[in-house]
Amino acid sequence: ELPELKKLYEKYKSNDKFQFISFTFEPETLVKKFIQKNEINYPIYSLSKENCNNLTFNNGYPTHIILNKNRK
Repeated sequence: ELPELKKLYEKYKSNDKFQFISFTFEPETLVKKFIQKNEINYPIYSLSKENCNNLTFNNGYPTHIILNKNRK
């Protein structure tokens, strides 16, 4: 899925109505290595596993959520 996410980001990155961010429960040290290795250009934030579960509605991983400006 990573190549498709990168394509989606590249397609919309110049659109000021679009913001692409990613969350993980992995430690920041691993996240930094992942970003460098995979040439990720969007932010990835490291959260607690509990906070990630709240964001994904406990549906498991990976989960992708797309929201409009009204958070729907």
